[in-house]
Amino acid sequence: MPQPLLFSQSLTDIALLRSHFGELNSIDITPIETGGYSGARFSAISLTRNTGATEKLILKEVDLADDWFSHRTRDTTGREAAVLVEPCLAEIPEIFHSPYKLIQIKHGRIGLLMDDLSSGLFPDEKKPLPLVDQNRMLDKLAQLHAHYWENEQLRALSWLHNASDFIYLMGPLDHLPFEGGSARNIQMHIKNGWEATLPLLPSSIKENLLKPPEEIAAGWSDLPRTLVHGDTKVANFAKAGNGELSLLDWAFAGHAPCTFDIGWFIAVNASRLAESKETVLHKYRHFLQGHLGRRLDNGLWHRLEEAGVVCGAFMLLWSKGAAMANAREVAATEWNWWLDRLEKWSRG
Repeated sequence: MPQPLLFSQSLTDIALLRSHFGELNSIDITPIETGGYSGARFSAISLTRNTGATEKLILKEVDLADDWFSHRTRDTTGREAAVLVEPCLAEIPEIFHSPYKLIQIKHGRIGLLMDDLSSGLFPDEKKPLPLVDQNRMLDKLAQLHAHYWENEQLRALSWLHNASDFIYLMGPLDHLPFEGGSARNIQMHIKNGWEATLPLLPSSIKENLLKPPEEIAAGWSDLPRTLVHGDTKVANFAKAGNGELSLLDWAFAGHAPCTFDIGWFIAVNASRLAESKETVLHKYRHFLQGHLGRRLDNGLWHRLEEAGVVCGAFMLLWSKGAAMANAREVAATEWNWWLDRLEKWSRG
């Protein structure tokens, strides 16, 4: 599957759309309201050809200066777009179906024009996924990780997140005021969440969570690294029309231990898991070993698993602590699982 074409002009430019999609009778562009936390803007685009045939597309646009996540991770490149046009990452569509057609990168702004996969998105509901769908997500992630396992070319892509970036991104440090666009709302959620969470933690865990991210990541510097998607929530997976699985929103893509994707998977999808967290971790290891073609040493896997779980905690413990502070239903069970894992990590 070819990579999407890269342009500097607006992806709603009529001449551009006609040059790529052929003679068009009409072009309808309708803004879409979303409940997402980023500052991205979405539009539904309907192309009607002279033959009467229609094609449904989605346009995603991001102004990096107005996006808190981009600000937080010093993303001036447009990471999500850069992943899709980077030559050494051209084999991603062989693993995950790519819906992307056209890409724009210009002056701190990116645009992504893609097939409309709305009908293939998983329902936004707090109940377990069908086991077959969860297994497929884990298997395809394992395939992605195995394919780019210790790939030397990734080291040159300085715009990819590194391990300390993931720890810092939604961690407890440096939540200074941000005057950007709508994405500033998530900053306040995270800041307030950590303020509610830190007093609930044992001092040993709190002390470790407040260490510099670079110091924490240094303890994992010898672990194998690979390409990670970085935001493996169920909402970013979709079934394409051909039955393949798509993985959307590569804005958090990084070069890090593979389990960073799985730690986030079990953290952000806690209400969607078809099995226990332990079973999910075990299954992922099984899939990964299958794609690597070899067994991972138990000691190495233990450290990979711990790194992934700890990273997941840095990215979402603020939400679980806030739920615990507000005495939300089932919050204690979820909180205690993460607390137990963090206590083990803190003891070394």
